[in-house]
Amino acid sequence: MDFSSLLLRESRFEVKGLPLVKREPILDTFGTLWGYELLIGNGVVFGDREKFFDNLNEVLDFIFFQTHLESFDPSERGYYFINVKPKTLMLFGDRIAQMVPTNAVLEIREDSVGNSCLLKIREFKERTGIKICVDDFGTGGSNLERLVLLKPDFVKIDMKVLSFLPYACRKKALKDVTSLVRETTQAQIIFEKVENPEDLQIAKEVGVTLWQGYLSRAFGSV
Repeated sequence: MDFSSLLLRESRFEVKGLPLVKREPILDTFGTLWGYELLIGNGVVFGDREKFFDNLNEVLDFIFFQTHLESFDPSERGYYFINVKPKTLMLFGDRIAQMVPTNAVLEIREDSVGNSCLLKIREFKERTGIKICVDDFGTGGSNLERLVLLKPDFVKIDMKVLSFLPYACRKKALKDVTSLVRETTQAQIIFEKVENPEDLQIAKEVGVTLWQGYLSRAFGSV
């Protein structure tokens, strides 16, 4: 019995019950395909793993991580972003380092963890050369201190968090946030939840060239 089969048995989780995997396009401001984020879902609704499991432990997270990798197509260019809990990376880091392709990016979820865990993730990044992304900057544990400690390659900012604001106020707030990220790290910024042309226009005006969301899927999701 291989390692993944053992995990499935121990977690009492049937393979046939695993959710579906979908690739959400990440585009540049010209609408050119740049990469994907791998999401799970039930065939109708898709999102990250926490959306479907209230008490997602590290073992199940690792199982789903492997499920995501099964949808990876090595013939395609661009980056593949795969969500992972910080503690999952601590427990299964050596296995993950052996599994992921060179164009994979580990998207570190916003779970609150201690600085020692973050420093170990940074050491993992430097030792393996695997790129990492801070997910949902400004929410949960994804704060400025995390950027300083991790020195990520990418930072994702969720536009939906500020969707209640008028256009001008939202643009100013996002400009301030992106400026803060750029002053703190050399990471590339990606806007998430770009849902309409207005969102995309704000991204262009604040100088963010990579984005994903409903609008990106309208360009043709796979």
